[in-house]
Amino acid sequence: MANGDPFVLALPTNTATYRWVVLRRTAQGGVVVHPENPFEVEIFQSTAEGSARFDSLPPTLAPALVTTTDGKTLVVRLKHPEGRTAPRR
Repeated sequence: MANGDPFVLALPTNTATYRWVVLRRTAQGGVVVHPENPFEVEIFQSTAEGSARFDSLPPTLAPALVTTTDGKTLVVRLKHPEGRTAPRR
């Protein structure tokens, strides 16, 4: 996958609609998520902070907790519970 790019990570999800989330680390160590993407990624400086955020999320958002080699923690989650769409404005 990704031709061996070490900065690409494929995560399985526990949703029926979205089987995988593919993340690619940016040069700055940040995350860019397209607005139409159903997932959000939050970056935390410590595992304690990331774990606290992960624990606060309902299971309907299919959260995933990921630690990275640079010591940061990612929380990957659906923007909206599965089966629901974004509220209309």
